[in-house]
Amino acid sequence: MELIIEIQKIPENKEIIITHRYQNPVEVIWNAFTKTEVLEKWWAPEPYKAIIVTNNFEKGKCLFYYMLSPEWQKHYCITDFLEIDYLKSYEVLDAFCDENKIINKELPRAKWVNSFNFKDGITTVVNTISFEKIEDMTKILEMGFEEGYKMWLNQLYKVLNKK
Repeated sequence: MELIIEIQKIPENKEIIITHRYQNPVEVIWNAFTKTEVLEKWWAPEPYKAIIVTNNFEKGKCLFYYMLSPEWQKHYCITDFLEIDYLKSYEVLDAFCDENKIINKELPRAKWVNSFNFKDGITTVVNTISFEKIEDMTKILEMGFEEGYKMWLNQLYKVLNKK
């Protein structure tokens, strides 16, 4: 099964909805999105590397990481876990920040709802990304989010299939 990534941009709702499917059990895909040892293998567009500083996957806690460029530049991000429904969905508030977790207010924050559904041997993941303002959604897209996230998901696919 090849990876198919469907991306819908819904400006009137200030949302991006990304659907992708894997021929893996839901537990495997859930762990790929929540476990440090798997996230570090794919959670940054090549040639960047994801370095997880802390990953406290609990409601009210956060994932704090940076993307390391080939020139050794660090781009920090923080993800606050708002809701978690084990193996079904989790909701986060994502932001760019500095090494002290101070949020960069010049760049948009996004709320992600990541849902997981297993049926007939296929796990479907739906990422619903919401923004406060249409300008925030536009800025993220202009920064290359769509291309970058497709790269990330293709890296995940390779990790899962050990290609």
